[in-house]
Amino acid sequence: MYRNYFLFAEQVRWLHSQIKNCVIEDCFTFRKSELVLQLQSKETNFLKIGLISSNPFILLTQSRNIKEAKINFFNEIIGQKITDIKIHPFDKLVTLNLQEYYFRIHFYGRQPNILLFDKADNQISEFKKVKKTSTDLQNNDIINPFDCQFDNISKTVNNDPSLPLEKYLSRHIGGFNLLLARECCFRANIKSNVIIQQLKEADFQTLTENIRQIADEILNPVYKIYFDDVIPKHIAIINFHSFHNLYSEKNYENVNDAWRNYLYLRFDTE
Repeated sequence: MYRNYFLFAEQVRWLHSQIKNCVIEDCFTFRKSELVLQLQSKETNFLKIGLISSNPFILLTQSRNIKEAKINFFNEIIGQKITDIKIHPFDKLVTLNLQEYYFRIHFYGRQPNILLFDKADNQISEFKKVKKTSTDLQNNDIINPFDCQFDNISKTVNNDPSLPLEKYLSRHIGGFNLLLARECCFRANIKSNVIIQQLKEADFQTLTENIRQIADEILNPVYKIYFDDVIPKHIAIINFHSFHNLYSEKNYENVNDAWRNYLYLRFDTE
């Protein structure tokens, strides 16, 4: 679930306490589609933001000497203090607030980008020079998994009656992707590829209960990587029942450590 909304949301929650009041000493790139903010507090760290659509991330790492050529960006923010970081509900759109500016970090869409605004909401500059970065938010007509009710699901079935269940769940349940949808189906003992209009009322009730259960577990996360032999297959913040006996697993102290190790082991990114 390394591209899943809930991983980003948990990371943003963790980052808030780590980077609030840090001062930005430098801002640069040395890899394609990756921006680095050098932060100073009690120690110097890098906040790395990766925008490759197949492998997006936002991570806090220890600073190190960069041997590669660097290109500086966003000179306006040097010396600015970070005041807040937040994520739009059920959308991989992160706002990083500074004293006099703020970033909108778009991890989704055809043109992921990092946009800098002043406090009057005027766009100052952008990380990538593209024709247009989509600023549309995800469809608000979705079901909140933390407050999911039977009626919520039954009312939306007629919108997509011919969809397979896993696609229906990933489309209509806020933050759910196919991996979480399949986990929900597994727990409910319902085939994930069944057509939604073929389900009975009891099936929807079971699905509702399992959606809420998964949502509760997200609020009390674990941080782990599932391995196929030595190959990292999935990073997760819940225990996936459907992975039992399929993969080995390793737990980490926090979401940042788990994500950083996952990227290093799978993509050789650090």
